[in-house]
Amino acid sequence: MTLKPVTMLLFGLAAFVLALIVFFPLRLALSIAPGNMPVAAAQVHGTIWSGTLRDVSLAGSNFSSIHMRAQPLALLLGGFSAVVSWNEPGAAGQALLQSADGAVRLSDIQGRFLLTDPTMKGDVGITQGDIQLVGGQCKMASGALTADLSGGGQLTGELVCKAGRLAAQVALPGGTPIETPIQFGRRS
Repeated sequence: MTLKPVTMLLFGLAAFVLALIVFFPLRLALSIAPGNMPVAAAQVHGTIWSGTLRDVSLAGSNFSSIHMRAQPLALLLGGFSAVVSWNEPGAAGQALLQSADGAVRLSDIQGRFLLTDPTMKGDVGITQGDIQLVGGQCKMASGALTADLSGGGQLTGELVCKAGRLAAQVALPGGTPIETPIQFGRRS
């Protein structure tokens, strides 16, 4: 039994499409993602299924590297969605990154991050964080946090946007509320 040329062409085309999906480069997926993606990387390696970005700027924070697992169905539906994770000295975590209609959202943020206020050193643990960025500016933020200060002590609070940047809003022991910027990754 021999296959007809049309059948062989269809099998070949199906194999090509399957290979394109399986080996689709993450760099290309990021370049065609809709919206104003707040991601810039010196190097991008891997496929949409599992890739690594090196020397990364994500939503105004700097990282040595980020691991990203894109969700290809979102690309077909006109958006971009990926699980991102990072492990930096003093900062490790993960989040769901989504981009559509000019807005970027980081949701389900879990992890520990650095405080960047020069008067308050330490790190902060965030659970169920949610951040929305429009034009690279923080427009909405929520999530519970616990700040461990390097001089001792612990404060609780929440995520907020302040002047377009992500910040931690915590109450000092006397009850005075303060806001301090949060840096997800390494200090630059």
